[in-house]
Amino acid sequence: MTSQRLRYVHTLALRQKGLTAEEYKLRLKAITGRGSSKDLKRSEFSRFVEDLKLLPDTPALETRR
Repeated sequence: MTSQRLRYVHTLALRQKGLTAEEYKLRLKAITGRGSSKDLKRSEFSRFVEDLKLLPDTPALETRR
């Protein structure tokens, strides 16, 4: 797993989809059977990303004026 892919999947899951670290780990284990995203093979990475994309995005934070 490359550092760019790790950064991408973490950003997608934790920021865009709003998962907590615990939810991320549980979903990772459920989808890929792995305990760490560093251990993912390319096909597992693709499957995990596709699963994350099915989740709704977190609502955008409103800025204060």
